[in-house]
Amino acid sequence: MVQPLHIQDNLSKMPLMQKFQEMVRAVPEAERDQFAKHLKQERYHKTQRTEESKETEKKIIRKRQGKKENNKSKKQQLSHSKEKEQEVKSDDSMAVHSGTHIDITV
Repeated sequence: MVQPLHIQDNLSKMPLMQKFQEMVRAVPEAERDQFAKHLKQERYHKTQRTEESKETEKKIIRKRQGKKENNKSKKQQLSHSKEKEQEVKSDDSMAVHSGTHIDITV
């Protein structure tokens, strides 16, 4: 059987154990919050340190944009010319069909 001294000792330790368990549970949350604060500060500092791009970089960017625009216009021209060719082919095929039957009345 359990002696009264052991029960009393265990009951006296209960509040301390509860506080200890609460602290253990709180540690990961505190670490996560601290990490989130650190990331937020880093992002803020990085945005404050951004610089305007250099002239050489701007030239490179403009060249790339010009190439993209040229490629788009070439694709549009090709698709437009293909559409015209298809229209011409369809007109030719209609002319051939309509020319095969001739009605002559005397």
